[in-house]
Amino acid sequence: MAAGLPKPQPQYSGDFAGSQPRASVGACPTAHISPQPRKQQDPFTGSSYLLTTHAGMIKLTENITTEVIQKGGGPRGQVQGLSYASRRRALRTLCMVRGQGRGVFLTLTYSDAASPLWSRNKAHLDKFLKRLRRHFPDAGYFWRIEYQRRKSGDNVGTPVPHFHLLIFGIPGTITDFRAWVAQAWFEVVGTGDQHHRRAGTEASHIKSRRHAMRYASKYMTKDDPDLIDEVGVTGRMWGYGGELDLSSASVGELLRSEYVELRRLVKRWLKANRCSYADRIAICNHGFTALGIGDEADPDVFLIDRLLAAIRAGPYKDPERYVPEIRENGLLS
Repeated sequence: MAAGLPKPQPQYSGDFAGSQPRASVGACPTAHISPQPRKQQDPFTGSSYLLTTHAGMIKLTENITTEVIQKGGGPRGQVQGLSYASRRRALRTLCMVRGQGRGVFLTLTYSDAASPLWSRNKAHLDKFLKRLRRHFPDAGYFWRIEYQRRKSGDNVGTPVPHFHLLIFGIPGTITDFRAWVAQAWFEVVGTGDQHHRRAGTEASHIKSRRHAMRYASKYMTKDDPDLIDEVGVTGRMWGYGGELDLSSASVGELLRSEYVELRRLVKRWLKANRCSYADRIAICNHGFTALGIGDEADPDVFLIDRLLAAIRAGPYKDPERYVPEIRENGLLS
């Protein structure tokens, strides 16, 4: 069609001969509709994010100035087992604990002679922790209760509780601590069974933060749903107390563009470490939490600082191609 010529109108025949196109006679008038402004949001501008760095975890949240109205809450029902949300809160709390390289794994069990007292397990734990705080005032602890079927003795097949604890701030040798724990737990349960004094507890050193997290992750996913249904109301399945340091190391503000780049790099780091939630981070536009990255997480100490330095130095499209200035300054390995 030649430029500048009007577009030819369709020709009608038969009963519609002489009719005009439908758009000119039957269209709904639009004069009453007010024009709507089209929202144009640049995904790389217009928002800022707060970065909080903990010992073994980072948390990014969108910096929102409007008041957030809480939904839900109120009185809670009885606790039965360990829910997904509770397990997630437990792991995040443990990731915030500082000084995990200097601690003890502890297991507290029951003997057959204590079978009438198994239902008082929380009272026994409370007494033991009070003794712990009195004897070791600087100690902090994280506990988890687990149920297993009895494999020997007169109560074979019966669900029996036992406790796993991570204890920090214990002075002295592990041998002295084992002796104290064995005597304290024996007196708390009060069965008089000397075999329980010798074999009712087990304590070992924590080698590193990664060692502690692997231990905790193992026992946080070990519940048998059928066993929990048989037990019924379990009450709280984990807790912490004492002198635990849960402080954050730094709180910084990121631009939207920096947040997007950091989210992409953290996702790649999580996938390299075989984290199951790595792909979900890619769609988190309002913030996310990543475990295993922090100012005490080994062997990637200061990983976030190095990544942020690279992002702010210039275009950062591939973690394998660092800009020369950052590599020369030793900020990236």
